[in-house]
Amino acid sequence: PTPSRVLTENVSEVWIFFVLSFQLLVGFSVMKVIMGVFLQITFYVASNDDVIMMSQKERAVRVHTKKMEALFEAADENGNGRLDQDEFEGILQDPACVAWLSAMGLEASLMSSKDLYKLLCAEGTDDLSANELCTGVAELKGNAT
Repeated sequence: PTPSRVLTENVSEVWIFFVLSFQLLVGFSVMKVIMGVFLQITFYVASNDDVIMMSQKERAVRVHTKKMEALFEAADENGNGRLDQDEFEGILQDPACVAWLSAMGLEASLMSSKDLYKLLCAEGTDDLSANELCTGVAELKGNAT
């Protein structure tokens, strides 16, 4: 006979509450461990799935483009669709904008606004388009190690 049956028949029926509580606790614990293993395997497979990785990368590019377009619209004071050096330097005078660019991965505080403007402009141009800003910031951001 099982220990729980011996306790309830020979000692007291009150022991049934403790036995049932113990069995429920062990049962739920085993279920949680099994569920954790399934979730770990699922996340591992999802993190290594090429389709998911490509869609995450595409989503990150779209988000980056939207943010850079918002920055461009805020900086384009005359509304001509191009940023000259004065407009670009003007937006980088705002510490909140520099901190925002830093959070995006571009450490604008580490170089002068003139140097950053020269790096972002396409070769042979003296102003900056929205597309040049998006691609230039994407190329410059991140660790250079």
